[in-house]
Amino acid sequence: MILGYTQGKRVNNGIGKGGNRRKKQKGQRAFWIEWIILPILLLLTQAGLQYFFFWWLMVLPYLIYGLLTDKREGTRSFWLPFVCSFLLWGAYGFYLSYQNDHILTNKLAMLFLKSEHPYLFLALGPILAGLLTGMAGYTGHLFKKLL
Repeated sequence: MILGYTQGKRVNNGIGKGGNRRKKQKGQRAFWIEWIILPILLLLTQAGLQYFFFWWLMVLPYLIYGLLTDKREGTRSFWLPFVCSFLLWGAYGFYLSYQNDHILTNKLAMLFLKSEHPYLFLALGPILAGLLTGMAGYTGHLFKKLL
């Protein structure tokens, strides 16, 4: 077999035209929009709402995202908000704790967790924020299915 030909018959080996690429279906978003632009846009919206308004308004962009997703994308409507909020709250919490050499986080870990590991306490905030926004996204998805 030389470059996809064997004894006069063409074999599709993925080289050139006729590869096994999936064709874009109608209504399907491009890869870079769905996995790069959309999470960045959601993160910036969440950060802006938390900076200028109350912290609990972080669920609004993800609730709207859940309403706008396809009816078959239930797991994505939970995991994308979870990961975005986990990263945002984790990075910001670590930044604030690093600013004061983890003094407050260490004292709160001693108070609530009875341990001297501030990173365990730092992990609680992002997990709770991720669960909150993940459930908001999934709630929007369920409202979409209901309609």
